[in-house]
Amino acid sequence: LLSPAINLGLLDPREPVRAVEAAYEARGADPGAYDPAHGRDGGTAETSLGDFGGGPGENDDGSERRGDGSETRDADADSSADLPPVPLNAAEGFVRQVLGWREFVRHVYREAMPGLATANRLDQTRDLPPAYWDGETDMRCLSAAVGHVREHGYAHHIERLMVLSNFALLYGTRPAALNEWFHLGFVDAYHWVTTPNVVGMGSFGTDLLSSKPYAASGSYVNRMSDHCADCPYAVSRTTGEGACPFNALYWDFLAEHEEALRGTGRMGLMYSHVDDKGDAEWAAIHERASEVRALADDGEL
Repeated sequence: LLSPAINLGLLDPREPVRAVEAAYEARGADPGAYDPAHGRDGGTAETSLGDFGGGPGENDDGSERRGDGSETRDADADSSADLPPVPLNAAEGFVRQVLGWREFVRHVYREAMPGLATANRLDQTRDLPPAYWDGETDMRCLSAAVGHVREHGYAHHIERLMVLSNFALLYGTRPAALNEWFHLGFVDAYHWVTTPNVVGMGSFGTDLLSSKPYAASGSYVNRMSDHCADCPYAVSRTTGEGACPFNALYWDFLAEHEEALRGTGRMGLMYSHVDDKGDAEWAAIHERASEVRALADDGEL
């Protein structure tokens, strides 16, 4: 895991970037060209990114050179022939995340603080439900994500954004409360990194980072994970006992914050679906959403 070391200043972000550059230089492949069945026959690339500023490469004697100029081990002893190709899009995506996104987040933090920490454009008022502290819930996705945080102090970025933050957003949690929870639970939590991501993206407390909230129903969680198949809640259902909590909360959230969100261009399609629902369906949605919040409040979800 790189993020704890990078965020806490123990690892210079240029080191993993240069390592990826070196890997791409040695084993680069065209995007989408790699077929695991054909080993390294998936294509090569000639572009060299390690020649700038004494980057990674080889010394004259064949030993590997790190980005800081120090030698590591004999190149022949650790041949890249048995390692998989590095597609250009994978290398580019990694570098963009480590450098591009971090620089953008740092800029947002520097420009938007101190108000960013308390931003709450949707006027959410709830505290986190007990499940975020004890992991006790029948929702398989939420239980697993909280369990990862409790056991490892870490969770995959999809779990962070589309399970932990998404549920808190739909539930109505104060952005500052969710931000505090992330700071307490994650080993890579550092204020300038975590606050823009949690308050800006996860909670939509401000529109500085995104033009719409990262809100989704259970269908997204089902596409991105294998939790729903074993969950006692039915991801295919929105209302009634046993329906996936995400579904009713999602539509209830859109209805509650319609004034703030409908005018956002990227929300047009979803509000067309809002318009298609009749009064009886909305009554059932609001009833189920109220039940879900009550169950979550009591630690019985």
